[in-house]
Amino acid sequence: MRPALTNALTNAIRSAFNSKVGLFPWAIDTIIIFGASILNQSFSPTGIVKALERYKSNNVNNIEIFNYAESGTGSDSYLARVSTIVEDHGMNAAKTMVLLHGPGNDITVYPYNAELIASNMREICRQIKAAGFILAMSDITKRIEPSTKLSLEYNNQIITPLIDEFADIPLKLYNLSEENEGIWHGPDGTHPGSAGIDLTINYLVDVTSPYIIKTESELIEPPTETAPFKDVLLQFGRASVMDGGLNLFSSIGTIDIFNTDYTRVTNSTASLSGIAPPGDAFNSAGRGNVNDPTYDGLDITNHIGLTDSLYIQSGAESMDISFDIPGLDINAVFRVQVTASRAASSGQRLGLYSLAGQSEILLDAVSSPAEVIETTCTGKDLLDHGIKVRRPDGGNWTYLSLARVTKILQ
Repeated sequence: MRPALTNALTNAIRSAFNSKVGLFPWAIDTIIIFGASILNQSFSPTGIVKALERYKSNNVNNIEIFNYAESGTGSDSYLARVSTIVEDHGMNAAKTMVLLHGPGNDITVYPYNAELIASNMREICRQIKAAGFILAMSDITKRIEPSTKLSLEYNNQIITPLIDEFADIPLKLYNLSEENEGIWHGPDGTHPGSAGIDLTINYLVDVTSPYIIKTESELIEPPTETAPFKDVLLQFGRASVMDGGLNLFSSIGTIDIFNTDYTRVTNSTASLSGIAPPGDAFNSAGRGNVNDPTYDGLDITNHIGLTDSLYIQSGAESMDISFDIPGLDINAVFRVQVTASRAASSGQRLGLYSLAGQSEILLDAVSSPAEVIETTCTGKDLLDHGIKVRRPDGGNWTYLSLARVTKILQ
């Protein structure tokens, strides 16, 4: 039986997640926008209204947004201003998320002042965390012509290591601007145009929404009833087909697994691992293809919660799912289904998927309606081989949205 809905405390949700995956909702009621011109433009008074409406559509209510971004500033100014944020909002730090965008203006003199930028940004992050704020931090966006500045090395050398070390919520505005190159960018190749502002608002709201405790109806008591493996639906990125963030991978790691009837599979876990370049962990991006967005039953392609994926991109190689299920009947027959969905128009979004050791299947995540690949296997094959995903030669992005494993024959 599905557990009763309740206003469980945050630590109960943490218990449900078994403290293994870094996606725990906080009782956030305040968001601080901290950056330079890109965030200042995006979170103008009109932008704040759009962001609040977007949060509300994600069932996040009673949020206040304060814009502390200042155009034309770099890390020296950031460091001078962080004390104002602490002074103004420190008393409510535990319920306040600071959304920090790296100082893109410093790229104009990089790499000559790289050590100073890194030192300034480290101290900014340290002060934000020491004051008790929740830190959501992004790398800087991609520059295109006529700009001659290159963001990627700057991110890799300065910003991304700090995100890895300090951020509670890692953000990837570089990827957003790269995936929407020419659409996101305004005439100067640096700042967002009107479409880019909307993309930025929607991305930041959609990424941060799952980290915020929403309405009481969203929270579930941590399931305690155990049962053998029957039917498990794994979610990736910010998908929300299973309630309460159960069976959700937002990064590599190991999680306890639950059947679709919300019983905990006895002493069993699933793990996500893989190969990605240093500093370029698996990313997350919304807008999945949903065949029927009004459907709210448990289904791998027809569900309002199929809005996201984890993905690997140029340079990253693979994602692997493995299972540890003591007592699984190795002779039983299981159906394995995978969908990889991304609402986009182009971009070589291809992946090669091997289910339970069987031959690789090529899947295009751009397909609309969303496609499902599936196979049947024995319990032994499932445990021995799991699910493997890799980026093919010539592919730019490879996605993983949902995976479902169902026992169909004893």
